[in-house]
Amino acid sequence: MQRILVVLRGPIDIGAVRRRCALDVTGPYEMAVCHVLPAGHDGIRDGLHAQKEITAALRVVLGGRAENVAVLVASERQGEGVDECAKEWGATLVYP
Repeated sequence: MQRILVVLRGPIDIGAVRRRCALDVTGPYEMAVCHVLPAGHDGIRDGLHAQKEITAALRVVLGGRAENVAVLVASERQGEGVDECAKEWGATLVYP
């Protein structure tokens, strides 16, 4: 099974989530979303707020399937980026 990490950058909105999560994948897969927090807005509260916003958007876009999507946050700080999230989650494919 493929483990696909979808990367989101910029403002969080339903349209962006819909576009990025419209995967054309053959076969079974599991998906996670990783939002890259902007510099200066990459604290714990910022991360929690982003996770809540993305989860709400996923519920609109995916309905009940949203509950099976992990939502991660990354920053530009060393050791806290997309690569680290992908490795920790076990992604086999990253959609940058």
